[in-house]
Amino acid sequence: MFVDVFDIAKGDDFESRIFGELQKCHELVVLLTPWSVDRNWVWVELGAARALGLRIVPILYQVSLGEIDRERGGKTFLGGKNVVEINEFDQYLIELTKRVEDSSDDA
Repeated sequence: MFVDVFDIAKGDDFESRIFGELQKCHELVVLLTPWSVDRNWVWVELGAARALGLRIVPILYQVSLGEIDRERGGKTFLGGKNVVEINEFDQYLIELTKRVEDSSDDA
């Protein structure tokens, strides 16, 4: 698991680290809040993940998909995604656990 605020050291090339880590992952979980939707890097990372064909799991907290679309055109990246409301996060973790277990069985 990679979380930029914890895993990028001072002086690291932020952009290179983000894009390098995206290439290693299978799934991008993005927390969308009234504050995060205004951050350009959130949309850059979403676009990069989409270009890489990654599973994108948007988690909504105090913001709706409709609001994001009206203010940011977010349905371009998120319209076809099954978004997760923050109160459904536990269910997402159950699904994620099953995917990880299934992929381990295939290996």
